[in-house]
Amino acid sequence: MSRMKTVVLVSLIASVFSLHAGALAQTQPRKPPSRSLPLASSAAPASSEREQPLPATKPAQSTPPQFEPVFFSADLPIVAYRANDPQKVYAWVEERVASLSGKPDQFSTSEDRQKYESALAERMQSVGAIPMLGPCIKKYDADRQVFEVKVLLSSIKDYLLKAPNPEALNLRRVTIAQSNLQRDTYSAQNAYGATIEVSRTSSDDYVLAFPAGPAYEPTSVLVPGNTSTSVRLPYRHTFNFLSLTAKLPPAEARANDKQITCMYVFSLEAPYAFRFKERETPTRDMPFERTATGFALFGRLDQVAVIHRETGVIYDQAVRSK
Repeated sequence: MSRMKTVVLVSLIASVFSLHAGALAQTQPRKPPSRSLPLASSAAPASSEREQPLPATKPAQSTPPQFEPVFFSADLPIVAYRANDPQKVYAWVEERVASLSGKPDQFSTSEDRQKYESALAERMQSVGAIPMLGPCIKKYDADRQVFEVKVLLSSIKDYLLKAPNPEALNLRRVTIAQSNLQRDTYSAQNAYGATIEVSRTSSDDYVLAFPAGPAYEPTSVLVPGNTSTSVRLPYRHTFNFLSLTAKLPPAEARANDKQITCMYVFSLEAPYAFRFKERETPTRDMPFERTATGFALFGRLDQVAVIHRETGVIYDQAVRSK
């Protein structure tokens, strides 16, 4: 009997251990099967590093194309010449001349000068006639339905300029552009104590300079400036006009007044470009002070035309005869 109790007790203890082991097995979490991740994923940067934006790359700065004037061609429309800004044209011509080495000085022989002039002429040979748009004086005659257009040809008043010599060559000049224009007034007194108000002007003038005569200008439309006297004036006081017209009905003239301007076709000759300085002092009768720095292209005025700036319509023109 006691033996049977011992067997039963052992069986109960075995059942308890079996149930306890099952419970432990159910409460332990199961590990998922291990899988190896790709190396790129295992070395991935932290989220804070991934969120940083990439540095912006600056676009490559392209250098603007070097300026070169548009030369005259019968196949080109008039509006193509608007690119020939007088300031840029002058700078281009001046740089082209200055870049040639061996410019003569006081130590240069006649042979040196001749070689330099020949080399410069060869360099400038490929430069064609350059058309440029510029201002002109115009007045509308409503009865005749026509613009009366005049181009002022004046002298160069620089007494220190010797190469070229304006008076010896009887140079005329046409102002085609101005920059750095400044105007003001001031009070001045003369030796007798009289006070006058003086108007002062300073500017940079871009001009076309050429000798007078049919070989250098369109003389067919040339008219004298001073018709009130037959006395020949000194060079510094001489002036003339080129006279042209533009026929438009009143309504069309009113609508296009600001677009009507002049075009000058100019051929370069030695010395091609030069600078000058003008200074006019005030007097009691003429209380004006004027200072101008001149930038001149030298050569021949081949043609002058009255045009429409936007459409390129030519209303009138005159061509050099020789």
